[in-house]
Order: sequence, then structure tokens, then C-alpha cells
Amino acid sequence: MKKIIITEKDLDDNEPPDEFICPYDGAPGSRALAHMCPECDTPHHKECWDENGGCTAFGCLGSPDIKDMQGGRIHAPISSSTDPESDSTLPSDEDSSWQSCLGWIFWLFIIYMVIKNCEG
Repeated sequence: MKKIIITEKDLDDNEPPDEFICPYDGAPGSRALAHMCPECDTPHHKECWDENGGCTAFGCLGSPDIKDMQGGRIHAPISSSTDPESDSTLPSDEDSSWQSCLGWIFWLFIIYMVIKNCEG
């Protein structure tokens, strides 16, 4: 088996390569033109960053999905309309309360069925 020798030069070489592979589209890019995520320093093409709405690294706080979870918002498809009131893809407060109620009914029914099967 061949030995791997790590020298001090290897440990001191913190210079990143001039090119990177964008995690969004998988294409190479130049670090000089890259948009670096302010949270995790992952490089992206500027266009890819803008199209995704943030970082594409899994679990990064700069990710649009993580931002939405922290803000309590639902990640909905982007509409071509600039008026959020006219966007039918966004759930209304009324929809959310019905969904919550149906969720409770569903779980109560499941619990009832489990108890009923255990008793008899």
C-alpha cells in the first residue's frame, strides 16, 4: 500500500483554486466572478444565485428554504404577477385554518383506530 505524506506546505496552502463547480448547475466558473454565500462561503454563479433566491448548499442558513422556515413562511412557486394579493398560489389564512383542522381530525382518527384495535 502506498503511503501518503502530508507536508507543512500542504497544511499552509489555504489558497482556494481559481475555478469552482457551481452547486446549482454543476458548471465550472471563475472564483473572481463568483457570488460567495455570506453564510457558508460556497461559490455560485451570480445567475444561479439569483435564480435560486440564495445558497444551494444543503442546510445553509443562506438557503431560501431555511430562510422561509426561520420566518415561518411557506415556500410557494414564484408567480409572474407583481401583486401578492392576486397570486392564487399562496395559501390564505382561511386555507391554513382548514388544513390545520383537517390535520387534527386525521390524527385523532388514527389514534382512535389504534386504541380500538388494541382493545379488541
